[in-house]
Amino acid sequence: MNEPRNVYETLILTANQRQAYNCNAHSFLLLSNTVATAVKVGIDTDVPQSWPAWRRYAEPNPVGRFSRIVFENPTGSPMTITFVVSQGLVSVATEYGSLTTVISHLANIATDAAALEILAEIPDTPTAIAEAVIPQTGVGQNQLITAAATTRRILVQADYANTGAVYVGFATGVTAANAPIHLQPGDSWPEDFAGNVWASSANGTEKARAYVIKIS
Repeated sequence: MNEPRNVYETLILTANQRQAYNCNAHSFLLLSNTVATAVKVGIDTDVPQSWPAWRRYAEPNPVGRFSRIVFENPTGSPMTITFVVSQGLVSVATEYGSLTTVISHLANIATDAAALEILAEIPDTPTAIAEAVIPQTGVGQNQLITAAATTRRILVQADYANTGAVYVGFATGVTAANAPIHLQPGDSWPEDFAGNVWASSANGTEKARAYVIKIS
């Protein structure tokens, strides 16, 4: 047998064109179509019907053959199709090629989704204070974040150059004694939270930054 097992072909069909492809094959696989509308395909004397990419035809008889494929472009625009004909079954390697293409597209989608997630995590303009000196515990406090109706991803960060702690709480009158969160220099506190955030500091010279990163 001189013909290769798989024969790959590219066919350009003009608007509304009908074209026959002569062959001596047992199976056929449409690989791609450059337009969204399906090409019509008829095997031997079959009436052409819509044929999506990756649809395969094989003779029911293991040694059966067909000699003609009719292609019809049902659109008013040109289309380019690629296909494979084979004297046996279209090989697994050919179908594997389609899987690798799908895997590649999925990988791109995953990369794009990860990029979008990273963009969503970029801090917006801080809700209350970009950077401020926090009043001393027992003397005063700053409201870093104002409560919202929905849960948000928030971040409070103590400046690395601070000499003492920043005390973070959820109501006015926050002090070192009642604050549930103590941030040492350079520490940060991320949380999904909808409430108010207040802070005081050890010496009244410490700084903190507050961000609303994203809506959860």
